[in-house]
Amino acid sequence: RRNLEQICEQRARVQLVDGPPALLAAGADLAVATYSSAILDAVAAGVPSIEWFSPTPAFHRLHPDGSPFPAFGVRQASQRQELRALLETLAAGQWPTCDTINKLGTQLDLTSLNRSLNQQSC
Repeated sequence: RRNLEQICEQRARVQLVDGPPALLAAGADLAVATYSSAILDAVAAGVPSIEWFSPTPAFHRLHPDGSPFPAFGVRQASQRQELRALLETLAAGQWPTCDTINKLGTQLDLTSLNRSLNQQSC
């Protein structure tokens, strides 16, 4: 946390804040998260969102399909060059839109329920 505070102190328009993700997202211009579902609050608010995250082998063992957040329009960066490219895309006004979050709940998907039921012995 102290390292992030020092970085923010060097930049006049960058703030490190705490609070409920939905409220923070409502006033944000950009959201950056490290594998946190809080990023979905930003997506729901229409805020450009980046997952700054470098998956480890342990992460891949636990989550073989990777992060679920790109399916909701979150862009991923695991290296500085990728992050810079995404920030340049945003600054150029070329951020792609994704309406996946608007489609949530519009289609019944029982895949995970069926998988759970098939794994349980009654």
